Amino acid sequence: MATRLYTGTDGQSHIDQVPIMLHGTPAEESAALKMTDAYLVRGAPGMFESWHNADRKRYIVVISGEAEVTIASGEMARIVPGKIYLAEDLTGNGHTFRVVGNQEWVALFVNFAQ
Repeated sequence: MATRLYTGTDGQSHIDQVPIMLHGTPAEESAALKMTDAYLVRGAPGMFESWHNADRKRYIVVISGEAEVTIASGEMARIVPGKIYLAEDLTGNGHTFRVVGNQEWVALFVNFAQ
């Protein structure tokens, strides 16, 4: 499953869980997706970004640290290692982002082809 951050028909950001379809044996894999580039992002403990949108549809794979994404309804998603995140709230009110705990947050951002 991936935690998805998206813009609903109401123009607001929402959070839900979406399946990542896997197939094959002995190792399972997803279907190939067209991606354009990838880069690392690092945030210091306590770093805060006010309301903003994702600038591109992307997967976010956390390497270390913990962060929180909050949407206008007050719902929050914890962004932690071991999970996959899909950022696609490209319009609307967006979300806030905060690095929590005492460890820096490091993640790989992988952009989808447009």
